[in-house]
Amino acid sequence: MQLVSETFAPNPQIPQRRASLDLSISCRTLQHLMQDLNLKPYNPRLLQPLNKDDRNQQLEFCNVTSQTYLQMLKDHIIPQLEEHSAFQIMIWQQDDAPLHCGKIVRDSLDDTFLNWIGRRGTVQLLS
Repeated sequence: MQLVSETFAPNPQIPQRRASLDLSISCRTLQHLMQDLNLKPYNPRLLQPLNKDDRNQQLEFCNVTSQTYLQMLKDHIIPQLEEHSAFQIMIWQQDDAPLHCGKIVRDSLDDTFLNWIGRRGTVQLLS
């Protein structure tokens, strides 16, 4: 058990197979010993590398705020919905995205729709 602890102390990213070969014990025995020592196996996860331009693209893409969402509702969505004869009885539904939950958005939805589903809406969002 001491050898296993000493093997992983300098480099916890050593693959279990390599450690079991270095220690001349089976992989299963190593797993049990690691479990006893409360050590977790290292599982590398390959992620897509970020490029220089990615940060700029993220900033361009992620520019929706409560204010811009409310403006989009007022300028585009609500005017189109108002053209329908059933607008007075429509129920608006949205998810719990942070920009949907801003006070200015909730206040506007309270003024526009008799019922709307969302966080702190007139109809509670189902979990």
